[in-house]
Amino acid sequence: MEYGFVSLIPIIVVLVTAIWWRKDIEALLLGALVGAVILGGTGFWGVFADSMFAAFCGESFSYIAIISISFSALIGILSASGGTEKFATTATRLVKSNRSSMVATWVLGIALFIDDYMHSIVAGSTMKKITDRYGVSRRTLAFLSHHTAGPAVVLAPLTAWAAFFIGIFTEAGLPDQLGLDGYAIYCKTIPYMLYAFVGIVLSLLVALKVVPLTRTIKGQDEAAALTEPSGEKEDHGSGKEARAFYFYLPLLVVIAVTILLGGDLIAGIFAGMAVAILIALVFRVMPWEELRTAMLDGAKTILPATIMLLITFTLLEINSMLGTTEYVIHVVEPFINANLLAAIVFLVVAILGFCSASFWGTSALVLPIAASLATTLGANIYLVLGAIVSGAVFGSNACIFGDNTILSAASCDIQPIEHGTSQLPYCLIGGSITLAGFVVLGIL
Repeated sequence: MEYGFVSLIPIIVVLVTAIWWRKDIEALLLGALVGAVILGGTGFWGVFADSMFAAFCGESFSYIAIISISFSALIGILSASGGTEKFATTATRLVKSNRSSMVATWVLGIALFIDDYMHSIVAGSTMKKITDRYGVSRRTLAFLSHHTAGPAVVLAPLTAWAAFFIGIFTEAGLPDQLGLDGYAIYCKTIPYMLYAFVGIVLSLLVALKVVPLTRTIKGQDEAAALTEPSGEKEDHGSGKEARAFYFYLPLLVVIAVTILLGGDLIAGIFAGMAVAILIALVFRVMPWEELRTAMLDGAKTILPATIMLLITFTLLEINSMLGTTEYVIHVVEPFINANLLAAIVFLVVAILGFCSASFWGTSALVLPIAASLATTLGANIYLVLGAIVSGAVFGSNACIFGDNTILSAASCDIQPIEHGTSQLPYCLIGGSITLAGFVVLGIL
């Protein structure tokens, strides 16, 4: 059964209610239930339950949940050992102002290019005490940590995002068509990932205060600036003096193992956790019982975000059954021509990503159609592929109930709706610049 415009109703419900109520979980639940009613009528509860079960058992949710919970447990160890505090103390020697604390957050975000989920969790958790000291609001921190996540990850051809796109390039038959392997195609596409470059530059300009803060974020920053530093004593774990390597070494192990194992972030996290545990026990930073408590406390902090992610993925299952993405593609397809192909592809993927939080799913669905149109119309195939990746990254940054939005907000101790709405103006600015860029490059 084709639902047409009706397939958009659950997304509209989520967006309207989230902005109106400013309650994330309730909005997502309502949207999912509305979609279930459209699909199942009076039997909507069975549709909803089946969709939630499918989401829970799906690889995407399981992957994110394992990463989020395990990394939060690792952060709990680093915090309890005094490693995080030591990092903050060391960084404070270099960070001397509101602006430099924001630039330091941006730099850390770029350095954590290996994975966007790790990026979203670590950047906020690590920098919030430093930025608090200099009157930077948690909303600003969440924006800076989140807005560098997707862009930095896609520009590095050694990440999960790169692996995914290489996979769908290969599945679409592009290596046979272009005479290159998937990795080479991805590398040739990088210069055309316009939104990634725009997002990184824009967030840097915000950190440098060249681009002003939005009214919402500025108000929060002004309030933060009036708050005196807490003056809390550093927690060095069982009275032991914290050392810098308590913090650095486990994270370096995470990155190194992830790269050596071809992007296996889960293995990297568990390797880093093992090192953190060994450090804590060998150097008698804390006894096992305290260590166990620290891991559990760290994992608990991400559980509300994990529940919200489960509801989000339930909504995605329902949207998939409604055919939301297929409907949007069908509507815009008649208006496509060679010059505007890349711009339209970017716009479609960006809008679908923003509305559905299904960035990879949308890209996988749009790619075969876009590649075929590019060949038929004689358009620059790499420009079109860059538009697809750019649209996915835009969606990841802009979607108010997206996975990275939820994780970034959780790491900064704010509500996702706060973070999503406050950073949206910057996403729209970056998206507009990117759209104009694809129009110009398509004409040239």
